[in-house]
Amino acid sequence: MQEVVILACPESRIKEMSLKLYNTLTRKKEEFKPIHDKEVGIYTCGPTVYDLSHIGHARTYINFDILVRYLRYLGYKVNYVVNVTDVDDKIIARAKERGIDAKKFTNEMTDDFFRDFERLGIEKPTKMPKVTENIPAIIQFVEKLIERGYAYEAGGDVYFSVRKFKDYGKLSGNNIEQLESGARVEPGEKKQDPLDFALWKKAKDGETIRFNSPWGEGRPGWHIECSALSEEYVGETLDIHGGGNDLVFPHHEDEIAQSEAAHDGKKFARLWVHTGMVTVDGKKMSKSLGNFTTIRDVLEKYEPAVLRLAVLKTHYRKPIDFNESMLDEAKRNLDIIHNAFFALKERADGAVVDDNIRSVLKGEIQKEIDQFFEAMNDDLNTSLAITSFLIAMHFFIPSQVFYGICQQDAKQYLDQVSKIDEILGLNIKSAKPRDTNIPNKIKLLVQQREGARTEKAWKMADQIREQIEKEGYTVEDTGKGPVIKRK
Repeated sequence: MQEVVILACPESRIKEMSLKLYNTLTRKKEEFKPIHDKEVGIYTCGPTVYDLSHIGHARTYINFDILVRYLRYLGYKVNYVVNVTDVDDKIIARAKERGIDAKKFTNEMTDDFFRDFERLGIEKPTKMPKVTENIPAIIQFVEKLIERGYAYEAGGDVYFSVRKFKDYGKLSGNNIEQLESGARVEPGEKKQDPLDFALWKKAKDGETIRFNSPWGEGRPGWHIECSALSEEYVGETLDIHGGGNDLVFPHHEDEIAQSEAAHDGKKFARLWVHTGMVTVDGKKMSKSLGNFTTIRDVLEKYEPAVLRLAVLKTHYRKPIDFNESMLDEAKRNLDIIHNAFFALKERADGAVVDDNIRSVLKGEIQKEIDQFFEAMNDDLNTSLAITSFLIAMHFFIPSQVFYGICQQDAKQYLDQVSKIDEILGLNIKSAKPRDTNIPNKIKLLVQQREGARTEKAWKMADQIREQIEKEGYTVEDTGKGPVIKRK
């Protein structure tokens, strides 16, 4: 009998490895070091609630959910804040279009957003402050900018003077000369320079969402809310600021200008993390273009974990071209994961070990699990991490090789896979066997072929393979057993 191999849990080693994240500001990967030891402050720009959330939103918030989950796995206490923009030109226009009170409309849209958030398995942020519930903090921030000479009032509006902030453009790479060529003053605006942007907007006739301020009734501009709310709920300097890469300019550029101007040049965010866009036929998915698919639409056809897995199979900084085939592939992979996890749980409850084949497994499964964490530490490379995870899970699909896993090893694998599941949020802990849509007829033929191969009846095995292929399927012989695929 072979010597029992006790697997070394990689957790302590993984947690000692450094997490590297790509910083949009410096345009390179950097080792993550928070301001305060083992405490992390993250602010992500939230939704403007004028319509149902779409796949682009899902992509952003799933990826930041993974970041938060992984930081917590690494032992950090995370203060994660996502704002809700519930007053905006688009909101006012959409409420008017539908003939509904703007406040009632935003409450309905916000509730829908929270429901989508929850259904996708996105853990609730520490805080999700609404703009309309934090007007005093926003007004105070605007007053500070006026006092410091970076902002001015003009006929009830308040504008930020872009030229007075010398580092403007450092995040996006834009410079003043480039921006001047396309800048203009819109009808009704009273700003002194076409480059200036609104911090406070005077209320227009018929607008029901309005607030008192030192400059008259009005409402905040879009950019100022995030500077004010991030300071209010996270602090003057953030460890990480995030959002979709469509927000780099002008939104995040303007946030930097406002926040650093208000605090004597003190760095606003140490690390900027941006997710790539979701496209449809190569075009950005957006509400304005009308080519978007809502989260609700997808969840009518697929379970939430399928959408999570589909999103995570692409690195967060790369674009995703959305289509149903990517969801179908994710569903097939999720079925495999569920079946493998269920088998592993049963194996952990006790099993007979075939010592003749146990050496085949030595180190192979652990190598893939280790590679999962190595990929996560390399700028949250979920694409590579999930590939390693899927390879590891294939070892647990019942086959000849699977029966070389002893109970002790199975328990350790089960613990490690459960921790990976907590990071990915796929909720496979309650896994049950799933039908992977391979017809029973094909499964039976594969079993018969395996029997023929065991008896070294190679001619019969080849004939059965030909029959399988005539039925529209292929069978691939691997070290982990036969793999059936539809042609």
